[in-house]
Amino acid sequence: MARLVDAAAATPEEEQNGRARDAMSYVITVEDGDRSTVLTQSDTAKSPEFAALLARLRVHFAQQR
Repeated sequence: MARLVDAAAATPEEEQNGRARDAMSYVITVEDGDRSTVLTQSDTAKSPEFAALLARLRVHFAQQR
């Protein structure tokens, strides 16, 4: 999980050619000790690294139910 967070944090959000009115936005907050990382991207411009982290989190939380 730490590698996914680090990769998503190191990769900037992709450029958008205008905003889609119905695009989903995602905010992922990761707290590790005193360090807090906040990642924000949208469906229309998320990086592959952010998408991989989001997919892993979805699987993780689905298993928690």
